[in-house]
Amino acid sequence: MNTKVMMIRMLLLALLSLFLQCMKEVKDPVDDSGHEPVTTLTLEFRQNGELIREVVFDDPDGPGGNDPVRFDTIFLHANQAYSVSIKLADKTKDPPVDMTPAIRQAGHQHLFFFLPASINGLQITILDTDRLGYPLGFETSWHTGPEAPQAGTLRVMLRHIAFGKSPDNPPTAGHSDIMVDFPMIIEKN
Repeated sequence: MNTKVMMIRMLLLALLSLFLQCMKEVKDPVDDSGHEPVTTLTLEFRQNGELIREVVFDDPDGPGGNDPVRFDTIFLHANQAYSVSIKLADKTKDPPVDMTPAIRQAGHQHLFFFLPASINGLQITILDTDRLGYPLGFETSWHTGPEAPQAGTLRVMLRHIAFGKSPDNPPTAGHSDIMVDFPMIIEKN
């Protein structure tokens, strides 16, 4: 065999070896989250510092398995202000894992979106920021408008934005770590 053919074969083997090594390092190119799945989302509503309501979405086996075991409706009153905190958990583990600290720590790659449908006058303001000073969404202020009764939905979505998070990211940036369309009712006082 001539030297030129042997060198080409060796080069091809080296490239193949490098390619296979790179493939081993990429487990799932779509899932760049670096954390466990989020199966449970809890909204804690406070007024004057007092916890008045918890609203929970709980799907302990994660997406694609059994139906959620708890899927609450958000009930609020018109013309009210609420402080709302979010807690996240992974219940595919025993015992369940509180995901809130890990995702807060990786906040520079995460952003909550709050998207109402058929609800008028609801204003949600993100109060907390990540280490880059960009909005995060674990802590929010909600103000309901005067219109009541109203019924609709509120999509609460945690987006994982591995590269390029900014204050202007749209709800389509990155991929969704969890997305819940909570039924929502605003009642008269």
